[in-house]
This record gives sequence, structure tokens and C-alpha cells, in this order.
Amino acid sequence: MKDDFGDHGIVSLLMLKEYKEKNGAFLDTFLMSCRVLGRDMESMIFIKLKQDLLKMGYNTLYAKFISGERNTPATKLLDNLNFDVDKHEKNITYYSVDIKSWKINNSNEIKKIYKL
Repeated sequence: MKDDFGDHGIVSLLMLKEYKEKNGAFLDTFLMSCRVLGRDMESMIFIKLKQDLLKMGYNTLYAKFISGERNTPATKLLDNLNFDVDKHEKNITYYSVDIKSWKINNSNEIKKIYKL
């Protein structure tokens, strides 16, 4: 990521698993540098993910969030990205979102996205 504050390099990693029986994908891992967290970069990343998932023909994106002491800043990430809560058990929340109708709030204009 490069912006008015400098060049931050690679700031995020997404890992997905195919969920064939439900024609969907499962968000296995999402990592983001604390240097850019909360600067709306997460919205831009998920807008690009949505575009890619639609091209691949997926209908639903699934995810789960396991809350813990070290990931408190990310607690509301999936809620803020308009995922639906499917189930909540102790410290685990299960989410899903219909990819075609998914509305992602974004206040930034995407200029370039580099895929490595």
C-alpha cells in the first residue's frame, strides 16, 4: 500500500478454501498490518475479493471469527463489511454473505490493486 503517509509495502493476506457442496468459498485467513487497519483498506480489499469471487462463479462467502486477546481490533470487521451472523457459540461467530447482493461500504477510490 502506498498513500500520502508513505509506502507500506504488502499489508494484507487472504486465504480462501473452496466450499464445493455450497458453491461458495470459506475465508480461512485474513491478516492485515496494524499500520493500515482502520484506514478503510479492508473495504478496498474485500471489494476486490468480491469481484474475483463473482468471476469464479461463487454464490456465498463463509467465515468464522474466533475472538481472543490479540485480535480485539478486528472484532467488528465482518460486521462492518456487512456479513450476516449465522451462529454464535462462546468465542466463535460464524458468518456468511451472498456475494451477488453484498454491499461493501467504502469511502476510498481504488486506484490500483496488485495481485501477487
